[in-house]
Amino acid sequence: MKVYSGSEIRNVALVGHNDTGKTTIVSQLLFNSGGTTRLGRIEDGTTTTDFDQDEIERKHSISAAVAYAEWKNTKINLLDTPGFGIFLMETRSALRVADSAAVVVSGVTAVEVTTEKVWKYADEFELPRMIIINKMDRERASFSRTLEALQKKFGKNVVPIHLPIGEEKDFNGVIDLVSMKAYKYATDGSGKFDATDIPADMKSDADDWREKLIEKVAEGDDTLMERFFEQGGLSQEELIDGLKREIGHHQIFPVVLDSASHNIGGHPILDAIAALLPSPDEAKTIEGRNAKGEKITFERRAEAFPSALVFKTFSDPFSGRVSLFRVFSGTFKSDTSYWNTTKDHEERVGKLQLLQGKQQVPIPELRAGDIGAVAKLKDVHTGETLAAKDHPISLDHIRYPEPAISFAIEGKARGDEDKIGAALARIWQVQPAGPGQPDVMYAGVEPAALFRSEDGGGSFSLVAPLWDHPHRPRWEPGFGGLCLHSVVVHRRDPARVRVAISAAGVYATDDGGESWRAANRGIHLPNQPEEFPEFGQCVHRIAPDPVADDTLFLQNHGGLYRSDDFGASWQDIANGVPSDFGFPIATHPRRSGVAYAVPLAADYQRWPVGGRCRVFRTADGGASWEPLSSGLPQRSAYFSVLRDALCTDGLDPAGVYFGTRSGEVYGSADEGDTWRRLASHLPPVLSVRAAAVA
Repeated sequence: MKVYSGSEIRNVALVGHNDTGKTTIVSQLLFNSGGTTRLGRIEDGTTTTDFDQDEIERKHSISAAVAYAEWKNTKINLLDTPGFGIFLMETRSALRVADSAAVVVSGVTAVEVTTEKVWKYADEFELPRMIIINKMDRERASFSRTLEALQKKFGKNVVPIHLPIGEEKDFNGVIDLVSMKAYKYATDGSGKFDATDIPADMKSDADDWREKLIEKVAEGDDTLMERFFEQGGLSQEELIDGLKREIGHHQIFPVVLDSASHNIGGHPILDAIAALLPSPDEAKTIEGRNAKGEKITFERRAEAFPSALVFKTFSDPFSGRVSLFRVFSGTFKSDTSYWNTTKDHEERVGKLQLLQGKQQVPIPELRAGDIGAVAKLKDVHTGETLAAKDHPISLDHIRYPEPAISFAIEGKARGDEDKIGAALARIWQVQPAGPGQPDVMYAGVEPAALFRSEDGGGSFSLVAPLWDHPHRPRWEPGFGGLCLHSVVVHRRDPARVRVAISAAGVYATDDGGESWRAANRGIHLPNQPEEFPEFGQCVHRIAPDPVADDTLFLQNHGGLYRSDDFGASWQDIANGVPSDFGFPIATHPRRSGVAYAVPLAADYQRWPVGGRCRVFRTADGGASWEPLSSGLPQRSAYFSVLRDALCTDGLDPAGVYFGTRSGEVYGSADEGDTWRRLASHLPPVLSVRAAAVA
């Protein structure tokens, strides 16, 4: 395999709404460039970048994947990304290491919700963009309508460089306005085409569109503008150079056309990527941080000291953990030691690979700008930097949202603990490392066991089977027995842990789980079956304050509480909220003292016909609460609200989400003032409960 330099590389992330054909386009470009021997199809489960079994079965991308196409002495790294909203962090990771984005839209549906989101992401990373209008062969596909929608949403800098030959079922080729050639394709999916002169009946339209393209290019340069007025046009070389410059400056977003499933239009797209999109070495410098955490700027040259960012990790059944990385400076070589500047230790890098989906292709070295992979790194996670030991540079990765809700995994039998611990370790290995990712973490497993890891999730050990705890109550409610609902770890002292267990209350350890004590002083915990025949001592959620390290909020079937000494004592803060039978509490991700709570009707006998379902909010640590109900359903809270179904948004401080037992999800974008239904008929998930990271 040839080793490419930065000027010969294009790193392109294909992004867009789900079901616009991004994965099929990647398969098309690989097939047309000779990278694969057949055109992969979603329906057959044969695409190169959707290789995970879940992706094959669900027929959509779940995670980002990498493949490469060699085209006219250029290596095009294609980053295929998911389009579903719940997987967009994978898309952001891919955009972090790309030099340009290809925004894929359908010729039928045009601009959709995720189209706007990924456009904003590309703005955030300051990436040049190309727009691919796919599915031009579909019924109701329209070039003119889609172009109008794109220009209305993203402005007049959206400029076509292709025109369609036919539409819907008659779509059989494109006119390239840069080369002024017509590409007519066979309809058998082979990708065979004839490059011919523009059909006579389309020549006039093509001339008009090319004239508009030349004018748009000339607008960005005074010299070209003068030449345009003097000569009435631009030379072919001036047009290509000017178009590439304007794309790099975000002044033109070129539009190309495609039918990936019928393999129509792939070759001109490859030409456009190679000729018009920027190479890595066009950006001469990059920002990072030195060993002191100070911002610095350094060169991207292949001759500079090496630095690379690990942007994704996945587990391969044969190779083990595989780390995908982009080389930002210098040259990385196989069988060489580098410094993990995030964790400050040496890491031996084995055989370097290029990825064609899951297929690994050996390569001796990777130069600045290229993307590759390496298997079985000892202690490297997503988001970490590898560099030279004598130049310990750290590269910033994307910001992942803070956890908004805590979960645990339910074991079917007590003998499953060891298996669960090993599974948690494997899951943790492929998770991204946040800023200052700690080594100590805890995970709770039903019915009531707590695991601890001291190596960042590399391994877990059982801290305490809490069902054998001496404080365990004699009576267990038939409703659910002992269930571990919450785990909270002190931000400054990971040995201090607080857990909430239904039918038992709050328990505390200050020595990492060696010893435990009850921490219920001030909490009303009804323990008589005749008082609450189905629930008993049921604690549902502890929520930490985002700013005050020692402040905790708690809601249970006895009330609302706050502790300012990390659970040593609690004070009732219900203050008028009907919280006799409460459900989870959630704290604001950034503002201290702001919390949300979902109560049940105060009268047990009225549960089946309870009043309006409401969320309550406090902005002063529980001194006062206000009801929030605008847009929420009119129904009994008990028969509506799922446990663990209230959470705040880790990225958007104004976002709050609320789930119901009937499978509905409500969201608020204004901190709970108003709500709207986001989804319905979703299956409730009741088996996951608690997890925490120190």
